[in-house]
Amino acid sequence: MALLDIRQRTGWLFMAVVVGHILLISTQVNTRRGVPVLEALTFGVFAEVQRAATSGIGSVRDGWENYFALQQTRKEN
Repeated sequence: MALLDIRQRTGWLFMAVVVGHILLISTQVNTRRGVPVLEALTFGVFAEVQRAATSGIGSVRDGWENYFALQQTRKEN
């Protein structure tokens, strides 16, 4: 049983080293525009997260404002 545990740890350690190696290599590689690949990937991912958050918050805000606009219209009628 202990031997299996050591093999699993070795596998996880190997995967961590491979991922770390890929990250280190990608910091040295530039895109065609001269931006490091890791930086372009990071900014691309965070831009999509920000776009989704902005869209979600904007939808909630618009719904909330429309609700109060309807309440005001009900009072006027």
